Amino acid sequence: MPLELGSQEPVLHAAAAQEILDTIDTIKTAVPGFIPASHREAKRLGRIAATPEVAVEAVSALVQRNERMQMIAGKSAEVMRNAMALALAYEPVVQQLFAVGYALAHTIRAARAEAGYCARDVYVMATRFSTRPEGIELVPFVEDLKKKLSRGRKQKADGVPPATTPADPATPATPVKK
Repeated sequence: MPLELGSQEPVLHAAAAQEILDTIDTIKTAVPGFIPASHREAKRLGRIAATPEVAVEAVSALVQRNERMQMIAGKSAEVMRNAMALALAYEPVVQQLFAVGYALAHTIRAARAEAGYCARDVYVMATRFSTRPEGIELVPFVEDLKKKLSRGRKQKADGVPPATTPADPATPATPVKK
């Protein structure tokens, strides 16, 4: 479905995007103990973070009853329960943010596609008009845009293809049929 560009008045998209980025920064400060993650750190924590909540609760109960286990854990039962509560409470937020990110990426693709549709329509019409005497001034534009729109293979920087030589000079470059 094509994106409706709306009014013809210019919109300050950069300012609106900056406002959203500021909101995201506010969200980051609103999450208690927010930690920016590296890929390495996330990978390291992945398996440990998958510990079932019933197991964490069982350990919390043991730590609460046994002073020695609390010393081994290095955390109180309340701290462990609070960490699990934070994880459970913010999991839906993560899912919603991923959904919004996916939808935003789709919106950006749709906007690019709409602009691309317009550009290609103009190119097609300019190509047709450039063949007529009254559209001769469009020829340089059409040729330039044709290069910009081509999806052909990129040529090497020097523009000269390398010469192919057989590995053994006695061997012909093309196979000989027997």
